[in-house]
Amino acid sequence: MIAVWIVGGVFLFVGLLYALPRYLRLICCRAKTQGILITARSAPGTGPQPVRAGYRYLVDGVEYTASTGWTNFGAFRVGEPREVRYDPRHPHRSYLPWSGQLLGCLLGTVFALTGAAVLLAGLWLQHIL
Repeated sequence: MIAVWIVGGVFLFVGLLYALPRYLRLICCRAKTQGILITARSAPGTGPQPVRAGYRYLVDGVEYTASTGWTNFGAFRVGEPREVRYDPRHPHRSYLPWSGQLLGCLLGTVFALTGAAVLLAGLWLQHIL
């Protein structure tokens, strides 16, 4: 029975750890501006590799630079203009739409729901045994 608690707890913890920061970024970063990609690099290795992009954007005359996380879901070309979503209260917090943000939320949510389901199944099993 302890294995059920461990597996459920780990899935729930990892799912929340992965999804919550992405959900907060989606919720807080509602303002839009235009930015430009300044770097794009792939991870070393063989086969299809994750890519990471750096971008620059302007908010109220102040220039900010940021980068995406490692993602398999982006196609980036240096010099390409891109929409940037940023937090109006903290303009240094931003993300690029279509860079895997929503997929990260979905993946984390699936892990968290799986963990919660395993924990509930463990409670049910403990109750009936």
